[in-house]
Amino acid sequence: DIASLTIALLRASHLPTPDAADATPGADPGDSVRRQFDSGLSVAQKKYKTDVAIAYFQDGTATDAPMERLRELYTSAIEHPKILALSIGTRPDWVPDEVLDLLGELNRHKPVWLELGLQIADDEMLEFLNRGHDTVTFVDAVNRAHEEGLEVIVHLILDLPGETPEHRAATARCLNELGVEGVKIHNLHVLKETPLAELYHAGKISLASLEAYAKLAVDFLEQLDSGIVIHRISGQGPAELMIAPDWAMDKKRIIGTIESLMKHRDTWQGKKSGCS
Repeated sequence: DIASLTIALLRASHLPTPDAADATPGADPGDSVRRQFDSGLSVAQKKYKTDVAIAYFQDGTATDAPMERLRELYTSAIEHPKILALSIGTRPDWVPDEVLDLLGELNRHKPVWLELGLQIADDEMLEFLNRGHDTVTFVDAVNRAHEEGLEVIVHLILDLPGETPEHRAATARCLNELGVEGVKIHNLHVLKETPLAELYHAGKISLASLEAYAKLAVDFLEQLDSGIVIHRISGQGPAELMIAPDWAMDKKRIIGTIESLMKHRDTWQGKKSGCS
C-alpha cells in the first residue's frame, strides 16, 4: 500500500555533512546516511506504527554530486533492509543520462521514483518563476526517465500569480500525454526571507483562500488522468518559516474541504480528462 508508506518518508540531504566517522580514512561515505535512516525509522515506528519506509532524497537538487558519491549514497539507501523504495527529488535540467542509468540499475533491485519540480507547463510562467528550464527540458527528462523504467512524480503549484485555468488545463494535458505516474500538488505559500515574502508584504501578490484553492484543486483533478497517483494535495514550509496562508498548516481541513467539494459537484479525478 503506497499511501500507507509515504507518510513515513525519510528526508536525507544528498550530501550529508561529513562527521568524524566520515572523515576517518577508509570510512564508508554512506555511513552517515544509514544513521539518518535508522534514526528516522525509529521515529516512524513510534509515530506511524511501521518499521519500513521510502528513502526520500528531497533537499536541494539530489542529483547534484559526482557520480561516485551518488552511487555510494543511493546504494547505501537501497541496500537498507527496511527501505522499500528510493525517491530522488531534483530539477528537470539536472538529470544527465549517467544519473538515469544509475537509477535504472538500482530500480532493478527496488522501486526508484524520480521526483521532478515543474510547477507549471508554461514557459513564460517558468521564466517568471526564474526556474532556469523550459517545458521541453521537462518533457525530455520524463521521457528519458521512462526509458530507464523509472516512475516519475511531478511537483506542481496550482495558484501561482498570473496562473489561469488555461495554464492548469495545459499542465494537466502535458502530464496526461507523458503518462507520468504521480503528482505532488501544492498551494502557493510564503516563507520568511524570500523574494516571495517581499512581494507579499508589499501587497504585490495575494494568496488564495482555502475555499478558492479547493476549487482550483478539484478543477485540476477533473482534468488529470485517473491513473495518475496523487501523492500530495497541498504544501507548507516549516512552521517557523511560514508567513501565509495560515490554513496551509491544517492538512486534514484541506483534504476534507476538497473531498466535500468533489462530493457536492458529483465529480472525480479524470472526469474531464478525455483519457479512457
